Amino acid sequence: TWTTKIIATTTTIGQKVENRGQIQGIAHHPPKLLSAILEEFKFEEMTPIQQQSIPLAIENLTMVDIIANAKTGSGKTLAFLIPCLHYLLTKKFRASDGLGALILAPTRELAIQIHQVVERIMKQLSTGENSKDCIQYACIMGGSSKQAEANQLKNGVNLIVATPGRLLDHLQTTKNFRTDKCAYWVLDEADMLIDVGFEQAIKRIGSLLPNKETRTTFLFSATLTQKVDDLVAISL
Repeated sequence: TWTTKIIATTTTIGQKVENRGQIQGIAHHPPKLLSAILEEFKFEEMTPIQQQSIPLAIENLTMVDIIANAKTGSGKTLAFLIPCLHYLLTKKFRASDGLGALILAPTRELAIQIHQVVERIMKQLSTGENSKDCIQYACIMGGSSKQAEANQLKNGVNLIVATPGRLLDHLQTTKNFRTDKCAYWVLDEADMLIDVGFEQAIKRIGSLLPNKETRTTFLFSATLTQKVDDLVAISL
């Protein structure tokens, strides 16, 4: 069975962690991920959403669903990226493994912002001795070259940040897009995903992705409305 957590968080930023050891404890397997985050973000404190979601996801690795009331500025991006990257590194994902973690965002702008955070972490992970452990990642969204994206997907991408419409298009039409090992699914700004009309696309994506019984789902929303509850029912 899996664990479902309803997390009510504040938007207070920078709640101090008691000591550095507690930070190290959230991501010491593998330690290079912690080192990369500390180096790039000078990460010495966790926000409430990070304190509640990161240890839970890492401890369980898979089969944990986290539904969180978290607004912009709460630190939610690292709250879901750290577990996703932790999983991919722990399982030693390579390009040939295909998709391991999918992050859906409601707008191009948010997708780009999340992708930029991934790039910053990967810049640290892919240098020196860690270069052989490079996770393949991509940003898939409307307005970009679909053919260029398809070529990336065929070559193998482990972590995808995407807008739902374009991602669904690739799931339905791009050959050799491997998704059978996808274990993490993140719905960021879930209320906005609904507001801009992606509810049906998300439902279809969920039906096309494997491992529904065992995958980990993160759903972050600034508001927890009935429509968000309906999206929870679709996505879990």
